[in-house]
Amino acid sequence: MLPPLAPADLASATPTETARARAKQAHFNASLDEALHRLECQKSGTVTPPSDWALPAPVADGDLADGDLAADDLVTDASTCCASRASSATPSGPRPRAAAAAAAAKPPPPAAQAPVSAECQVRARIPYPGGHFYLHVYRTSEDAKEHLAIVFGDDIRSATLEAPRDGESDMDRKIRGAATGPLRRLVAQDIAARSSPDAAPREPPALGGFDLDPAEEFAAARLSVVDAPLVRVHSECFTGETVSSVRCDCGYQLAEAMRLIQQEGRGVIVYLRQEGRGIGLLEKLKAYNLQDMGHDTLDANLLLNHPADARTYGAARAILADLGIPRLRLLTNNSDKIRQLRGLDVVCHVPMPPRWWAAADDGDGDGDSSCSDAIAQLPFARHLLLGRSVMSEADRYLRTKAERMGHMLAADPAALTIPRMPTSALYVQDV
Repeated sequence: MLPPLAPADLASATPTETARARAKQAHFNASLDEALHRLECQKSGTVTPPSDWALPAPVADGDLADGDLAADDLVTDASTCCASRASSATPSGPRPRAAAAAAAAKPPPPAAQAPVSAECQVRARIPYPGGHFYLHVYRTSEDAKEHLAIVFGDDIRSATLEAPRDGESDMDRKIRGAATGPLRRLVAQDIAARSSPDAAPREPPALGGFDLDPAEEFAAARLSVVDAPLVRVHSECFTGETVSSVRCDCGYQLAEAMRLIQQEGRGVIVYLRQEGRGIGLLEKLKAYNLQDMGHDTLDANLLLNHPADARTYGAARAILADLGIPRLRLLTNNSDKIRQLRGLDVVCHVPMPPRWWAAADDGDGDGDSSCSDAIAQLPFARHLLLGRSVMSEADRYLRTKAERMGHMLAADPAALTIPRMPTSALYVQDV
């Protein structure tokens, strides 16, 4: 990174020298942003740069003539963020040498990337209030992280976990959570049948205990929990889930997804290790410090030279395919996540509005008088029973996601109502 221009240097330099120095710095910063963009594209599989590609060098003193100076080079603030730097990559004036360097650095057209594959390593039963779920640990071809699947429903099985392995014994299969004995044959038949195009559809279970109006009955008939179970694709958030930060709504979303899926009795939460929207915990905490200086969550990422959202969902696709979930109802407010999962049969999206937005009071506890005692007994209930007053920082985070990142949330919390269950799980919105 070129050092910032010192005020003393600016005071002694002529306007032409100052503009030339600033042009050198702006060109290098723009080149750095271009390199970061190419690395990001390479990570997501959209660009494959040549092996000899290198970062263009900054403009030398003899390389920039007075006629090369453009209006964009005459910057007046040395603290420009990466968004401003990116705009300087296409100045209005002629810059022949910079253009030639950029043209030489252009990568070839993107090559077709192999789809991400996933293999389940172990499956274990986790006791849970009111029942249990199964925790699956996955390794993928995309990275070296251990991604998870939280599975409600005894019949949802991993094809890669159940596949036979050379030299294994029944005890080996039991230790990793695969079926043994007569159950092994039944599970193998079910896994083979679900991939067959001639497989007969399963009978949907009865939704007993709920009074549904005609519209809800129609939705329930079309979107049974067997044919299209609830699925949440969730990214790791240590601060929100483990240490109960109220700067975001991640802890609430995980707890609410588990509550909704448990209520239906069948569904999956794919838990991806993509802390901080893909930038990692270290960079996320730096972004927190920038937010404390007055920047919102989007600008904080940009100021750290990260994209607004670096997450990808190839691993989620592979995990859902391995679990035999061809159709699903997606629990999300994120329109970009819906677009990235378009290859799956997402029959509808189920919104996840913050419960505290519909609270009847501003206390520190839950203001929703309809909240049952059963919710208070659930794990992560602390995320479900928070009031508006303690979630003020999360509200600023959610407003940014609604107004600047395209999330499907009402910008005015007063205009929002929380639908009763199970109605919210049956809302149909074609994607």
